[in-house]
Amino acid sequence: MYERKLLFNKSLYQWLSISYQFHTERMKLLFYLDIKNNFLNEIKDINGSFDYLKQYKSILYDIKLKNKNDAFYLNSLRY
Repeated sequence: MYERKLLFNKSLYQWLSISYQFHTERMKLLFYLDIKNNFLNEIKDINGSFDYLKQYKSILYDIKLKNKNDAFYLNSLRY
């Protein structure tokens, strides 16, 4: 009886660790590949031009700031 409980706990621990590893690897695969392709496309669009890089960074900064302000506004709403 004790051995059965010990084996059950051991296998449960192994399944949990395998599950955690699976989900972390799956998330890396899912998000990293999408982001990697987007970054490579952005690098290709910039094409080594620092002027375009500065414009691109300012556009991204403006979008990030707008999203932050919108999120702050939505969080402040009371339903």
